[in-house]
Order: sequence, then structure tokens, then C-alpha cells
Amino acid sequence: MGVTDPGPNDDLRRFLSSTGATNFPHVADKGRALRERFKVDQSDAYLLIDENDRVLFRGDGAEIRDLGQALARLAASSHSEHTD
Repeated sequence: MGVTDPGPNDDLRRFLSSTGATNFPHVADKGRALRERFKVDQSDAYLLIDENDRVLFRGDGAEIRDLGQALARLAASSHSEHTD
């Protein structure tokens, strides 16, 4: 899920369209509760959070390649858990 600052829906749609990030849901963090909970202080932060609210990866827009690698590791570990 993507979490964004609140703003006009048109701004969010333009951003999602320009980045290609349209294949998963996005929500507006109106009260900034998620930003505060996970200590996010920049707009281009990426976090992978597991079902126990544990942060598995933290990065920014400059580390998008690292995010892809973290997602691949997570997918591989999830796959191995389901096949064991």
C-alpha cells in the first residue's frame, strides 16, 4: 500500500501515473499518524512493513533499486515458507 500526504486527488493521480505506481492501493495519511508511527520524515520514503508492524526495509527515492532487491528477498522468503 502506498501512503501519501493529503492533497488534491488530481495531484495524487498525476504522481501515480508518472511513476507507474498504480498497481496497488494508496491512502492519504491525513492525520500523519502513519508517518509518526513509523518515524517517516521525508516524502519519498519507502518502507516494507510486515504483518507485525516490523520495518523490514527503509529507504528513499534514491534507493529504489535497493527496494526492488528487498521485495525480491521478501517474496523468496515468503515462497519458501509456503513450500516447506
